[in-house]
Amino acid sequence: MHAPELATGPNPLNPDDFDAWANALSTSCGAFHPVKSRAFDRHAFVGKVVPVTAPGSLSTSYITTNCEHIYRQRKDASRDDQDFFYLVMQQRGRSRMCQNSEDADLGTGDLILLDASQPSDFYYHGISQQLSIILPRHLVDDVFRHKPVRSGQRIPADLKVSRMITLLAASALSLEKPEREEELAFLEALAALLKPVACITELGDSPQQNQHLLRKATAFIDASLDQGHISAVAVARELCVSERTLYRLFAQAGLSLSRYVLDRRLERCAISLTESRDDRPISLIADRAGFSDLSHFSRTFKQKYGVSPRLYRQRQLAGDSDG
Repeated sequence: MHAPELATGPNPLNPDDFDAWANALSTSCGAFHPVKSRAFDRHAFVGKVVPVTAPGSLSTSYITTNCEHIYRQRKDASRDDQDFFYLVMQQRGRSRMCQNSEDADLGTGDLILLDASQPSDFYYHGISQQLSIILPRHLVDDVFRHKPVRSGQRIPADLKVSRMITLLAASALSLEKPEREEELAFLEALAALLKPVACITELGDSPQQNQHLLRKATAFIDASLDQGHISAVAVARELCVSERTLYRLFAQAGLSLSRYVLDRRLERCAISLTESRDDRPISLIADRAGFSDLSHFSRTFKQKYGVSPRLYRQRQLAGDSDG
């Protein structure tokens, strides 16, 4: 089934259509609470829910609206007849999805996995269109082997897995009246594709797996040194592990996460200071390595190398000229 076209002009619907749309949303996607904005006194409301599967039950649906705010409470999960996740695919427009203290700004092509049992807030900027696919919790648990699920975080459109999910969904939803076994296979395939980005991995007994995670963590840190503060939350999110697991991962290797980040920043600065072609001011070198406080940089650099950054540069360049 192809995505319905967005409304582009004034909507001739009557005011009661907001309530009709709200009811259709809850019927197709579970209990939600759309907030009726005063802006609709000046601008026409746009709202459409197009179920892909049979109407009257929770289903995969295209949702188009200019409603500014929709929310779901924890108690709403008990009103639904099943336990599930939402895979939301931003088709057009922009939105902000909030869950688990995470704010995810979605643009066209971005994805997000949301836990239907957790409170959530959806904010839309102008007319937005999303594809909402309901994934039963038992199916996700089976595919993820009952490991924790990371929900509420943006899955960028430029990731390979995002493009694969988008292509799979477009292909599967274009089929006419698929069999139940085919629908189940489609949902299992989606869950399998989501696993690398949404399954929280814990440390295992395999040294090879733990080494792979450590290499992935250090590679992410090295690539992010020039971006200022690197938080444990950001590194754990990249690895799809908990913060506790991340700290354990470094501890097993005899490392400290914060110390590793600091040492890598200092090493990058030391390399730049030894290059005769790099005539940038020391303050700029420190800034590009992620140091926002020059005095802190100078102090930690001297602790590691025994001399100030300025003297280190002078000695290194003098040694090169003597050679």
